[in-house]
Amino acid sequence: MRVHVTWYGCSASQQDALLMQALLREAGVTLVGEEDAEVVVVNTCTVKGPTERKIRRHADRLLKRGKRLVLTGCLVEADRALEEAYPEASLLSPDWIDHIPEAVGERRILRGKRHLAKPSLPSLRMPAWRSILQIAEGCDSACSFCSTKLARGHIRSVEEELILDRLRRDVADGVVEVWLTSQDNSAYGVDTGMPRLHRLLKRINRVEGAFWVRNGMGNPHNYLKILDEILQAYGEGLGRLYHFLHLPSQSGSNKVLRDMRRQYTREDYLRIVKAFRERYPWLTLMDDIIIGFPTESDEDFTATLSLLKEARPDMVNRSKYWPRPLTPASRLPQLPGEIVKKRSLRLKDVVDEIARERNRAWHGWHGRILITEKGKEGTLMGRNFAYKPVVIRIRDAREKGLLKEDEPGEKLIGRWAWVEITGSKTLYLEGRIVQPDDPGLREHAFPRV
Repeated sequence: MRVHVTWYGCSASQQDALLMQALLREAGVTLVGEEDAEVVVVNTCTVKGPTERKIRRHADRLLKRGKRLVLTGCLVEADRALEEAYPEASLLSPDWIDHIPEAVGERRILRGKRHLAKPSLPSLRMPAWRSILQIAEGCDSACSFCSTKLARGHIRSVEEELILDRLRRDVADGVVEVWLTSQDNSAYGVDTGMPRLHRLLKRINRVEGAFWVRNGMGNPHNYLKILDEILQAYGEGLGRLYHFLHLPSQSGSNKVLRDMRRQYTREDYLRIVKAFRERYPWLTLMDDIIIGFPTESDEDFTATLSLLKEARPDMVNRSKYWPRPLTPASRLPQLPGEIVKKRSLRLKDVVDEIARERNRAWHGWHGRILITEKGKEGTLMGRNFAYKPVVIRIRDAREKGLLKEDEPGEKLIGRWAWVEITGSKTLYLEGRIVQPDDPGLREHAFPRV
């Protein structure tokens, strides 16, 4: 049987797709491109309306082309009407993806919540040097705009030993970058009484090997409970953790935050940012903002802009509000689209200017980067210790002896190099390779941004 697996959404969805591919391969299934597949598995996302429409259009096209269809992921659990819309498709919600070999052979409908320790399952890695470790399923929030909890349920944390065992095996197998992911990393351990992400990070810091770790998104209300401990974990041990914090504010208005049921205030958010920036001035901060929530007034939007100017995030995921079925916010009167569009453009201008200013502060920095992907027009891109994207030229790599003349630039992906930052754009830094990597060297000229 020839099967293709594709996915939509977050890194947890990507990891689910990789797990399913590994399980299918173990079952003797041949993984192929979509054109050559008899069966196509679509791992879905339910966060945004436009994404759901894209998924449905994709599924409809596949059926018209005579493909057998398997729908998996969040949309399957959140929208029970899929069974009627796709009467011949198999449907697996996120906790049942280990049954994918059966579902491609005959129609199976498996929904509902169960505890599935995904780090214990076999997984492919794409790229081979990066591992995505899902540390929990679900969250402890009840946001009025979000349908993800309908799909993923309440937080169910994976045992530390399972995570660490998988990490050690992946590092021994050549992994040099690890993404810790879930619907809310800060909620790790809440199901056992209190957040304990800090303890997991400290134990990860002590794992031997040359690798870096990206801590995924965490919500402010849980970080507030362990703020001192999480600050310590980021700086402890062998420096495994990227100095990167994905902390969504969603709005700068306390009124809107209450309407969103976000469980923290504007002041709480800024307190966390201030604490991290005082201890790690070079930290890369990523924020998520929802524009046009139904109760957002002009004054509320202005408060969001002022929050951004004070917090000064390096990156912002901007999302126009989209009503999701069965959520409390979907029952509220919606704002006119033109108002939301104007606010989105205004916010983009503010975010881009902050990003350019923060990137300029890195000019002249020397340090090591992990080369992560091929860029455009003879370039590669890497990440430094703060997860800042750095674009370098393949030509420089040849001049410094990292590549032979006949070797492709892709050969350097997954390796380290020592660079100097020579310029910057809105979304990335520009660097030149100074020399091959030398772990004995010290990074210097840490920016105070």
